[in-house]
Amino acid sequence: MIKQYPKLMNPDPYDLHVLFTEIFRDTPALREGKSVLQIGARPGGGWKKMFDGFGKTGYERFDILEIWQPNVYRLKLAWPMSLGNVICGDVRKIADYRTRKFGRPITNELEGQYDVIVYHHGPEHITRSEFLEVLPELEMMADKAVILGTPNGIWDKKGVFTHDNPHEDHVENWYGEDFEKLGCDVHVFGPPDKGVGTIVAVKVKA
Repeated sequence: MIKQYPKLMNPDPYDLHVLFTEIFRDTPALREGKSVLQIGARPGGGWKKMFDGFGKTGYERFDILEIWQPNVYRLKLAWPMSLGNVICGDVRKIADYRTRKFGRPITNELEGQYDVIVYHHGPEHITRSEFLEVLPELEMMADKAVILGTPNGIWDKKGVFTHDNPHEDHVENWYGEDFEKLGCDVHVFGPPDKGVGTIVAVKVKA
């Protein structure tokens, strides 16, 4: 299922206030969890607003998995340890966190299971084949749902890095139909291929 919001622009694709209106209302499973793993975050991004939204619905633990060490350092300065951990790691190696005995992660900081895993504005930074290999692992780690997000179509950021982060290139373009084929409920905000639209796709655990 794809819901289109053609006139609703999200100027900051990381400001997910819409997620806690339209999407939470449409997905009761999201309102029942306690723990979230956010994959990919940067200082100044909307991750804090997103976690605030989860917190208002009763979530208590928020961990972040971020690939770039300087971002991890900055995030740790801003993130209360009482809420969760900020871990340096690569989503493409997330299977390593599941293969240890009893699911114990190699960092000893990442939980084996979460109610919800959020990989928002991240899949476009790895190849499509890498993402399709990772997605089943995310689904196994999520007890309730996986929330995915990308730009709506083409958004060329080649060579444009925040804080010189070399992992910020966009290497794949995604459209609502791509996520629908993966069994997601899809919310598409704004027009495609303009650098302003955002896709949010929710895959609820069967």
